[in-house]
Amino acid sequence: MAQTQTSKRPGLTRRFFARLENHSTRSGMLSFAAAAIGLALAIANVLAPANPPAAVVPPGYVALVNQRPILMDDFIKQTEATVNMPFDEATATQKQDVLQAMIDEELFVQRALVLDLPEQDTDVREALVNSTINALVVEQTPTDEELMSFFNAHRASYATEGTMRFKDIVMHVGGFENANQTVDQALADAHEAVYQLRAGAPLDYVMQHFGFVNSGRSDGGDDFNFAAKLHLGDKLFAVASQLSDGEVSEPTVDTDGVHVIIMDQRVLPQFADFEHSRDRVYSDYQIAAHKRAEQNNLKFLRSEAQIVVAPGYKVDTDAPVTIEPKAESKAEAKTAVGGKSGADEGYGQSQ
Repeated sequence: MAQTQTSKRPGLTRRFFARLENHSTRSGMLSFAAAAIGLALAIANVLAPANPPAAVVPPGYVALVNQRPILMDDFIKQTEATVNMPFDEATATQKQDVLQAMIDEELFVQRALVLDLPEQDTDVREALVNSTINALVVEQTPTDEELMSFFNAHRASYATEGTMRFKDIVMHVGGFENANQTVDQALADAHEAVYQLRAGAPLDYVMQHFGFVNSGRSDGGDDFNFAAKLHLGDKLFAVASQLSDGEVSEPTVDTDGVHVIIMDQRVLPQFADFEHSRDRVYSDYQIAAHKRAEQNNLKFLRSEAQIVVAPGYKVDTDAPVTIEPKAESKAEAKTAVGGKSGADEGYGQSQ
């Protein structure tokens, strides 16, 4: 057993550093490499299983991660807590996302190399995951050019949210009072109404004369742009976005009739300059780098892991996943995980 693990370490270590070098050529990698040598070698012990990978998932489990099981009961509870609905009502995609997250967490916990701790405890597992990610992220000091490039790529994030205060009136078509009115006839009336509004006719008079009503999509107050978009919908928000203070839109046909928007006041988003946003840009840059490192580490872990998933469930296709039929009996399941029932280790271990 020891010979098998030793023979795998050099190749795994080379692949480990070769992948990391593809993501960073900075001088910070030198100090990181020195600190990570021991970690990489130890990871080989975790990722190189002592026994051949199990071909099946034992009853009561949803997956095996390097032969460490994830309980089906934990998976069901986690899914229900995440989607806030009974497990049977969750979609296949929702279940896949939850299972992928549980497998990724198990991979990070295993990489922490402290499996003697009670890692089934939620707080301990979270701490292990976070410490593992942090240990593998080298915080780099970006140059001004890199920060400026990041700022230009995310300018919308450094702008104040614009607002609009508007009225949205609608002429319903096919209702009780307009049963014989076609859309074309309603559009003709709406164009005349817009002409009169632009000429200064009172809104109340125009609404009563042409049969408009308040659409209910605005309360007459100031709405942030994102809220206005939610209330109006994409089509009408695109129309409102073209209006300035006091302007009246052209008639627009939507699902409930012909709309006319009157813009009372529009405040455009204000874009901050780089110097005033520098601290936020620096912080966001580091967060993005941290996220990239986390994803790269997960990609590496998945590529080296042996993952077996119960029939009917899926996870990330980038990981080498095996999906096999269930064992025919508990005895076969016990043999499949190297002579252990699996109830004494893994995610959500019961006491």
